[in-house]
Amino acid sequence: MRLIALALLGTVLAGACQPASEGGLPLAEKRLAAKILDSGLLIPLGGDSLREMAGQQAQQAVMAGQLAPDQFVQGAMAIERGLEPVMAEVRETAIKGLVDTYNVRELKMLTEFFASKTGDDVRAKIGPALEPSQVLMNERAQEAMGKAIERLKAAWPEPGAAAPAALGPVGPPVPGEPPVAVPPSN
Repeated sequence: MRLIALALLGTVLAGACQPASEGGLPLAEKRLAAKILDSGLLIPLGGDSLREMAGQQAQQAVMAGQLAPDQFVQGAMAIERGLEPVMAEVRETAIKGLVDTYNVRELKMLTEFFASKTGDDVRAKIGPALEPSQVLMNERAQEAMGKAIERLKAAWPEPGAAAPAALGPVGPPVPGEPPVAVPPSN
């Protein structure tokens, strides 16, 4: 009985003695999670990844009419500068998420994959293995865009003209205007 009580007390004390960091996260788990994030594979936290993310945001702003096309570069740079200060907060939130979700054994396994030579070798093969499917997806997307533009031009032949009235399940035609036939989508 005493042996069991001592074993339980030892377990409780060992758990209580585990060092914690500022946020109350166990230090070992926090270090492993940081190593995983620093590999740059889960979340783009800086450098070229941040620049690419800012460029995508600027492109969306141009497409939405919030930026003029000639303002793209300045917009992307301003977005990147705006993102830089929040990246430390994003990193800490990601570390907390990993520590809250995975135990030490799982974090070690993830670290071995994301931040090791073996993981580098596996990841190096992923791109070439998936390249044919990415090329196919891009080709099909281009074809779909071309067909969609053809259908739009057939239904809406004059640039700057008002959009044709919607038919079918989208909505009734505009009162007082003749219905416009929309070509089939196949």
